[in-house]
Amino acid sequence: MLNIGERRSGFRQRPAGFIQDFDELRNQCLKQKILFKDPEFDTYDLSVFHKNLQKNQLEWRRPKEITNDPKFFVQGASRFDVRQGKLGDCWLVAAIAAMTLNKEVFCNVVPNDQGFGNTYAGIFHFKFWQYGTWINVVVDDRLPTSGGELLFVKSSTKNEFWSALLEKAYAKIQGSYEALDGGLTNEAMEAFTGGVSEMYELDQGKTSLFTTMLNSFQQQSLMCGRIYPTKLPNPEDKGIFRKHAYSITKVIYIPETNNASNIPLIRLRNPWGKVEWNGRWSDKSDEWFTIPPQLQQSIGLIKEDDGEFWMSYKDFAKYFSAVVICHLAPDYIDREQQGAGGPKKWDLSIFEGQWVRGVTAGGCNQFHETFSSNPQYYITLGDPDNNNAKDICTVVIALLLKGTRRKQKQKDKSSSFGIYVYDIKELALNSNKSGDFSKKFKKYFFKVAGSDMEVDWMELKNILDFAMKETGKTKFSNDVCRCLIAMMDWDRSGKLGYKEFQRLWVDIRQWQVVFETYDKKNKGYIKGFELRPALSSVGYHIKTRTINTMCHRYANKKGYIMFDDFIMCAIRLKTTIDMFKEHYTENKNIVSFTLEEWVEKTFYS
Repeated sequence: MLNIGERRSGFRQRPAGFIQDFDELRNQCLKQKILFKDPEFDTYDLSVFHKNLQKNQLEWRRPKEITNDPKFFVQGASRFDVRQGKLGDCWLVAAIAAMTLNKEVFCNVVPNDQGFGNTYAGIFHFKFWQYGTWINVVVDDRLPTSGGELLFVKSSTKNEFWSALLEKAYAKIQGSYEALDGGLTNEAMEAFTGGVSEMYELDQGKTSLFTTMLNSFQQQSLMCGRIYPTKLPNPEDKGIFRKHAYSITKVIYIPETNNASNIPLIRLRNPWGKVEWNGRWSDKSDEWFTIPPQLQQSIGLIKEDDGEFWMSYKDFAKYFSAVVICHLAPDYIDREQQGAGGPKKWDLSIFEGQWVRGVTAGGCNQFHETFSSNPQYYITLGDPDNNNAKDICTVVIALLLKGTRRKQKQKDKSSSFGIYVYDIKELALNSNKSGDFSKKFKKYFFKVAGSDMEVDWMELKNILDFAMKETGKTKFSNDVCRCLIAMMDWDRSGKLGYKEFQRLWVDIRQWQVVFETYDKKNKGYIKGFELRPALSSVGYHIKTRTINTMCHRYANKKGYIMFDDFIMCAIRLKTTIDMFKEHYTENKNIVSFTLEEWVEKTFYS
């Protein structure tokens, strides 16, 4: 876990003294008998984006200035502690309410080592998953109010403040409260869990989604529903609203009276904490009279104007547009659910990449020349789902673009992004010519080598330039020839014997074919974004970060990789992998070197 200010925390890196460690800052405030004021997220004029809020109506108050007896929790935390305010962040509020249903998730995001007791110092902290790691976010407890009331998220109990402070902490990592105005629930749910979300469009004619929702609920996944403006006209007549997100708090079957079938029901909650569905299975509907009181109690039926209501799945699919399911990371799965020593329900893998202009920013699939240069990741599914007769494996893939909310005001600079998934059966070079080693070159080698029958880098350059005359390729540079000697000199003599040179020549001929495949106009270079597919064509599937490093090393200022630099890059890659495989044991991607071995191998390669 990282603190604000630390490297990779998602905030600008600060000197060590400016890293915001909660315990250290709280202890300092207690010692100095002052209340914490957060220099990283100071108060500002919210009326800038609230047109109906007069500037003189806004006040920043601490909880003790709002009520005489502030509490962090009042009788624990529940979904009813979260009510949306005047900010359009229903997507966030719905996710917070859903999070309260999982105690382990909630306690991780909202630590209980804080409050308004003896250790109160005006500072609170919360934890969010950001770009592959947990971030500990501290805030002061100055909250925006108007007329003595909280402007934004509040609890149904006036002196309870955990939800308001959580909203402020999330606003901090996004840059402002304003950045929370509009969004999708999956973003918030992933920040609370480190999990992976998937969205399903609702179709009234399909019932298989209910089974997916039921299984996901039983696996403790978080869920929310949303209504798009284009769904059905006037859903407001039924007490539900377009462009609004709802928490899904329960998914069950209940037996239908005098019938052998079961009724699929879904319980939802409006983030406003009021205004409910008034159709079938609503709080006051006649359908509940057919359900025994004991069953009503067992499923948690509460007939109050608290924003929570039940719907049949049929009506849910009719009026709602989409459901978002956030699957928890393996560490969150209830161990009792799995059984002692049981397998994890999910395995989590995280891949980081970047789009670099001219190298890996290949665009969508309409750009045929550059599309294959985009970041690529290869996964193998080898563990079939439980009780699946067809040995089918389930995989959930999510793509996250960093820093989008911080750039929300720059509408003109926003970008669409996506991911393509392919089933790859075989990757092979269409035409992989290694070629026969010409007798002419063999004769020329020994002529240049002389009596010791080995060549140094200058003699190697002579031979390679002679060999390249027939291809029309550029001559090899001095630096490339020195590196080729170092990489292929297996006996560490500083020269290449005939067998070593023969191996080098086979590699060069192979990589020459690859190069010519992408240098279609015979210009003597390929573009940086063509490096990935060129290496992939012979089975080297390299991560984006490594591809970027290679391009920085071997491409010129225009992003072009010349023929001899490409050859050196390719052979260095092959040599490095071969060196790794020499020490590869126990079928793990880890090897061990002594310091001397490492220095020797890196020096010669």
